[in-house]
Amino acid sequence: MAAAYRPSPPSRRRFPAVPVSILALAVAACRSNELPPSDWPPQDFAVQVVEKVAGDGSAGSFTRSFRVWPDGLALVAESDAPLPGLDWGQPVYERLCVYRLDPRSTRTLGRVLQRTGLFADQARRAENSDREPGELTVAWTAFGNKGRTSLRTHDRAQVERVLAVVAGFLPDGVAFLGVEPDLVHVSDVPLPGGGVGAVQALREVARAHPRDFGVLLDLFALAVARREWPIAREVLVELRNDDARAALGDEAELRDWRREVLPKLEALIPVE
Repeated sequence: MAAAYRPSPPSRRRFPAVPVSILALAVAACRSNELPPSDWPPQDFAVQVVEKVAGDGSAGSFTRSFRVWPDGLALVAESDAPLPGLDWGQPVYERLCVYRLDPRSTRTLGRVLQRTGLFADQARRAENSDREPGELTVAWTAFGNKGRTSLRTHDRAQVERVLAVVAGFLPDGVAFLGVEPDLVHVSDVPLPGGGVGAVQALREVARAHPRDFGVLLDLFALAVARREWPIAREVLVELRNDDARAALGDEAELRDWRREVLPKLEALIPVE
């Protein structure tokens, strides 16, 4: 699905990424490598890129996601099919790569994305956007503001400029829309993988960012698909609490969540 890109020349500077298995060491390293004061990244900094490609015939849809937070924690996740029983196409992210960016790289990512106009939503509105194949969105939070850019609402060239920046912080061989990086900033990041540790890895991400509503939903979907019922029930409790629901925004969305979405999630868990 993803177009592999050519390795960057050796002269390009790269900062190492740290696998999820040694997150504690990563935190210590960040503290000992303090940078000069800066507005970047802001405390509420978060970026998520999601690409969905519909399958042919009986094939399921493929979804790839990239998330990053102000502490440098980054998550690349891939799904081959949505979770049955939900009508909004909730992906089951079976393959994950969790790593932590160097503090300087996290700052660079935020600043360069700002230069693309992403955080000011300066992108030109798209024409004939219904002709775009698949679906790609970039959601962001920074300095108390939130926004969303997509191929269906914005100019493709503007979206690709954002993706060229993001590509420099992804594992080698992973790309959105096949867009190659302007500059590579990370090295030695493994490709997304599955296996028995996927639920635990996503659980650790949720613990690190408990107010991220999307991560909780993704963890719930993966736990249900793997029949990890104790974890699914635990996450459902979190999805019911006020902190998680606050991410929904206005009261209308909150009412829809209570009346329509929560009952569907509850129905997926067998009665004890």
